[in-house]
Amino acid sequence: MFAMCLVLLLLNNPATRRTMKALLEKEGHKAVERGSLEEAVEMAGVYRGAPIDLILVDIRLLSVESNCEDLRGIGEIPIMVTGSGDDMIQGFLLGADDFVAEPVAPAEFLLRMRAVLRRYQKTASDTLVFANVVLNRKNQEVRIDNKSVILPQKEFELLFKLARHPKQTLTRIQLIEQIWGPEYEGDYRTVDVHIKRLRYRFSGVTDSFRIVTQWGNGYKLEIDSSLQRKTKI
Repeated sequence: MFAMCLVLLLLNNPATRRTMKALLEKEGHKAVERGSLEEAVEMAGVYRGAPIDLILVDIRLLSVESNCEDLRGIGEIPIMVTGSGDDMIQGFLLGADDFVAEPVAPAEFLLRMRAVLRRYQKTASDTLVFANVVLNRKNQEVRIDNKSVILPQKEFELLFKLARHPKQTLTRIQLIEQIWGPEYEGDYRTVDVHIKRLRYRFSGVTDSFRIVTQWGNGYKLEIDSSLQRKTKI
């Protein structure tokens, strides 16, 4: 059996949601339901401190303006789209990693899910590159051109998380749950303290990025547009 996965279900039909949730739980997986792309994006790829491994989304919730790339903004998560057989090409055009036709055949869905997850696991990396910056998770190193900075674990994880979601505001609650864990009972202002330390460390070192405060909400990472290139994970 494939390792336990947490699957986010974005499905229009309540009966289909119940069927897919029951199927996944029977196979030893977990499923969480949301009703819109906006709700999914707000989760930032995490549910109760656990990272989401796969998203199954109804093509009827997608459009040219709101497609799989919006969901991909919440993290490097594989996305499967479901719809009628005639929707398959449109599903891939909207950014799907795979497509499963309705009515969903349980055995086919599970096989496709495992194949998609294997592909993502093979390409997963602990290195993130943006602008002229390289983040190496294995040794918590930030390399900017020929300069190297080794960060404490929590500071590195904060920077890594923000860099994975450039231009997206992450709330203090999201950052606490994803970095300190859902059982953390301390002061949420510890996020502010760690952000302040990060800003101090890179002040005068680089203008490649900056951490912006969204007052009353959280933080986001902005990258110098003159240096920006596609973020790689």
